[in-house]
Amino acid sequence: MAERVVQETATLPTMIIFLITLHPPFLIVSFSIFIPDEKVNGIFLLFLHNRKSKSYIYNKTARRRACMATQPTAMNLFYDEGPLPRGTGRVFHCNPNLGKIDVFINGLLIIKDLSFKQVSSLAAFPPGRCQIDVYVNRKLLVSNVFTIQEEEKIFAVITGDETGVDIAKFSADHLVPPGESAACFLHLASRLGKVDWSVHKGDVVFPSAAYLSATPWLPLSPVSFHLEARKAGTKMILLPMPNCSFEANEAYLICIIHNGNQLEKLPIKLK
Repeated sequence: MAERVVQETATLPTMIIFLITLHPPFLIVSFSIFIPDEKVNGIFLLFLHNRKSKSYIYNKTARRRACMATQPTAMNLFYDEGPLPRGTGRVFHCNPNLGKIDVFINGLLIIKDLSFKQVSSLAAFPPGRCQIDVYVNRKLLVSNVFTIQEEEKIFAVITGDETGVDIAKFSADHLVPPGESAACFLHLASRLGKVDWSVHKGDVVFPSAAYLSATPWLPLSPVSFHLEARKAGTKMILLPMPNCSFEANEAYLICIIHNGNQLEKLPIKLK
């Protein structure tokens, strides 16, 4: 009997963990599994959360992927031979009725004490289902769920007014031709109706832009322009924007926000 037990246990695979490192918000576990006649190498990329998830092991010998269920305490575990598949982006706080905010991504605190009119540092957004939660003083104010593509570059905004808080996501991925510039215009002032993005005393460039809308990217020469936001369909100037400067080889998000007292233009250079 003892001999039979020894023979059975000798065929069990052996896992050797080479490295466990923490790269917020991911816990990376590199490992090798030795099985008779083949060897499995892989990496667990752990994004902690309290929902169900899946993880992937890559078998370099058999060239196949095996999908395994994980514990309910894990979410979004990924493996890939190349760079980590994820989206990246920044969060812009432009709600004048909120103080400093904390931003959670899939249940993890990623951005802390973000002030009004402040843009966060670059953050990772896991591909697939991505939930953004906004807290003030440990109290949940609003949540929204987005679908994030691998390598997607995003610009998330926290806006709204005294009646509510809104979360929106915009693309921040634009290639600027060498020596040129480009701009995208975001309407982030909830109290404002539709606007016409226009050249000062000139033509309307983008008509009837609604709240939480983004215009197509506009190629520009790297000079200064006098622009304005008009009430849609009229000549009424809601916000003059003189001397809008654009540098060569740079892309800009031109945002209209409400600062609590009046409308304001905030140009944000994409990095």
